Amino acid sequence: MLIFSTLFFLICFTFPALVSCEETVKGNEFEKLIRKLIDDGFDKEKIEKIFAGKEIAFAPESVSQFFIHSESSLDYDRFTSPKAIESTLKYLTDNQEILDKAEVAFGVDKTIITAILLVETRLGSYLGTKTVINTLSTMAALSDEALRERIWDAIPDGKKPSKDYFIKKAQDKMNWGYNELKALLQYTEKEGIAPESIKGSYAGA
Repeated sequence: MLIFSTLFFLICFTFPALVSCEETVKGNEFEKLIRKLIDDGFDKEKIEKIFAGKEIAFAPESVSQFFIHSESSLDYDRFTSPKAIESTLKYLTDNQEILDKAEVAFGVDKTIITAILLVETRLGSYLGTKTVINTLSTMAALSDEALRERIWDAIPDGKKPSKDYFIKKAQDKMNWGYNELKALLQYTEKEGIAPESIKGSYAGA
């Protein structure tokens, strides 16, 4: 949650929000999730208002990509190239003031923050186009077997993992998604930001 808050602090105040082009499906898929959030102490009226918004919806097409993508297939050497190092050092210099504030506020070294921003956002040049609350809410709702099947059906046949792998990963990620969703809601409430305005990758980052 600390890293989540740190990154949101930087992204929200350094880069403008991007317009989402994702396709979502509006329904009552989040009823159980809403009850769980309320049971965990979130304000009932505020949570119901957020999830009643027209931009909030179950997003199987987005989350299904999470079960196809492989981190091991990424070329991490590109982040240590001379060009990447030069860009990172320039970023540190150009954004020293806000990075110093983030370091003090969250206790995370500014070089670590910058390294994460390099890998996750290409130093802010790519923030993603998916509505993060939709992605995290969809992941958090995967305890429901019927909703898991909708994610499974959204994975192209030629790219489906084994069903056992899919179920295990879904079970692992639903807890992660729920915790990240709570962090998002807490952060946006604190900063006065509309949760649906935050954009990110298909994995909710």
